Amino acid sequence: MKVFVTGHRGYIGAHLVDVRRAAGHEVTGCDPGLFAHCAWREPVAPHRELVRDVRALTSDDLAGHDCVRALAGQMERIRSGAAT
Repeated sequence: MKVFVTGHRGYIGAHLVDVRRAAGHEVTGCDPGLFAHCAWREPVAPHRELVRDVRALTSDDLAGHDCVRALAGQMERIRSGAAT
């Protein structure tokens, strides 16, 4: 099975990649890496990694996958009290 995991570098996503790979699935991960410096340990790498925001994904990025596990949170940058 080909699995697409958004937020694969987050706490839950990192564990899901590990479990899916151990089950023999092909995993694509998508994460912008905003918290890459906060890793408790180096997570198990997906077979393919997209370093981008989920809002920038295209249908081509998802093509060929059997399922999508949506674990990405949404981050807003705040400047002077206003979200951008």
